[in-house]
Amino acid sequence: MRRVLALSLLGVALALAGCGGEETTDFEGADVANGKQLFVQGPGGGKPSCGGCHTLADAATISQVGPSLDDAFQRMREEGFEESTIFAVTLEQIDLAVAPMPADIVTGQDAVDVAAYVARFAGKPPPEQQGGATTGATTTSP
Repeated sequence: MRRVLALSLLGVALALAGCGGEETTDFEGADVANGKQLFVQGPGGGKPSCGGCHTLADAATISQVGPSLDDAFQRMREEGFEESTIFAVTLEQIDLAVAPMPADIVTGQDAVDVAAYVARFAGKPPPEQQGGATTGATTTSP
């Protein structure tokens, strides 16, 4: 199942990259620190966190429920996909949530912030292995 989802994500990314359509650029002003907090702790109101189901090294989350976002996006990074494409794929997956992922787990700017956080860190070794800090207050460029 993980492989199917990873291939689906890759297919969406390829379609976004190759169809000549406008790329979503809302992530340029996203609050990556808020995205990480939402990913790890959840939005509240009884909704689960993304990290409860998805493995992401930077967030120190490990799960067997949903796909590992590190595994899903590492290959895309290796193939040279831009962070903006990973952002667009992630935001679309949030918007198209299919069970067991809850619909509307994050919405609006919170969804943009989470997608930007995932785009910035998924598929990369954690910062302590890179020799840097995790997230600043906001992103300024991809």
